[in-house]
Amino acid sequence: MIEWIVKKVILSKVNGLLKTYSQNVDKVRNILKLWTTRLQKILSCFESTLKKLDDGELSEQELKEASDEVMTLIKEF
Repeated sequence: MIEWIVKKVILSKVNGLLKTYSQNVDKVRNILKLWTTRLQKILSCFESTLKKLDDGELSEQELKEASDEVMTLIKEF
């Protein structure tokens, strides 16, 4: 019962703060969305490079493709 009361009080306080600073919350949310997208692109680039390394070698073509992917990723930032 005490745990339930504590949770309600904490949630009430946190939600009150979020309402008071709603403009800042939206700004933080947008920043987090931006960085989530960027991190997903970085991970995708890493996964692509890992697939190129599946055979234990990196050909000239694979190196060029990986390099092009990284350069595209950098330009998107």
